[in-house]
Amino acid sequence: MNGQSQTCVGVGSVAVCASDSVGDAVKVDVCVIDFKPLGYDFVLGMNGIMSLGGLSIFSSGGVSLGRGGPNRVGDCLMGEAPGLCASALAVERKDFRVDFRAETKSWVAEWRWMGGHEPPQLKNNISEYSVPIDVRPQYEAEVQRWVDSGWLQPYDEDALGPP
Repeated sequence: MNGQSQTCVGVGSVAVCASDSVGDAVKVDVCVIDFKPLGYDFVLGMNGIMSLGGLSIFSSGGVSLGRGGPNRVGDCLMGEAPGLCASALAVERKDFRVDFRAETKSWVAEWRWMGGHEPPQLKNNISEYSVPIDVRPQYEAEVQRWVDSGWLQPYDEDALGPP
């Protein structure tokens, strides 16, 4: 998009639709990156556009995405109009589902517990387990690798509140 390589921090699938009807949603594979490309929350590639039924650009400057009536896609992407139904943005797996809530601009996770019942709250009172001295160097090297890779980050209590 900008001629540079981008680091992917995750992959998944989302449901996207070109109308307010979630029933019209199509599943699109996604690559998650840790910034907004050109300031947008997401960029819909050709595979997504084709899955939604194509894109029409009118001489008046209007854009129609999908099989339905005209949408102002630019407005939808900027959050000014319903167009692309954000309620259809979801990641669904066997044991959980995550939905995007457009009104709060947040993701909400729902766990699917085995047998349909949430397990009881753990009553663990050990705050940290000690690492045996003979494997401590390997443990510390692995933790440092996670920090260097950006997978493990210090907890910021000032920004996030108490853990």
